[in-house]
Amino acid sequence: MALYLGVSGLALCLFGWVIYNLGIRAVGFLSGALFGGFVGLGLSVLPALVGHELLMVVIGAVIFGLVGVALAGGFQYLLAFIGGAVAGVAIKKLFGGELDALFEEASGVAASITYDWGDLVAAVIGGLLFMAAARYFIVVITEAVGASMLAVAFDRRWVMPVAAAVGVAVQLLAMRGFGVRPEEPTRKQRGALGRS
Repeated sequence: MALYLGVSGLALCLFGWVIYNLGIRAVGFLSGALFGGFVGLGLSVLPALVGHELLMVVIGAVIFGLVGVALAGGFQYLLAFIGGAVAGVAIKKLFGGELDALFEEASGVAASITYDWGDLVAAVIGGLLFMAAARYFIVVITEAVGASMLAVAFDRRWVMPVAAAVGVAVQLLAMRGFGVRPEEPTRKQRGALGRS
């Protein structure tokens, strides 16, 4: 058990961001392929396609699987936005009185006029911040899980902070090495922008 926890924890510490992205893409492909297989099977009852059920299932699975991969990438950002929106509203509710007083002091407008919009603004700001920092959240979350698994595997408390610090540094350097930075487009995106 300790060996399993140690190997899994080390993999999450060093490659958590990559494992997460591959997992999201795999789930997207498998979901799309399952749906596409059923679509292909449904189309195989057409008179011109009778007898080609397997071919239609495979074609449908591949096409919809690739669509699923594309949608999975966007879906994770949708989830990040929703999580950020909930966090933004919760933070506003927690510190609402102080924020209203700050707004009133800075703008001279009574906070009660804008109170209904306050939750919406907090949700949008929180959602956008979470979307912008989604990669960093993934690194931190996979790192925390991996470091805690290593601490349990080695039965030493000091392993967790050391593994967390080393793992975050390694993952962020690897992201930088692959040209992935949240504040600017990836190399592939820059190439697509240059062609348009």
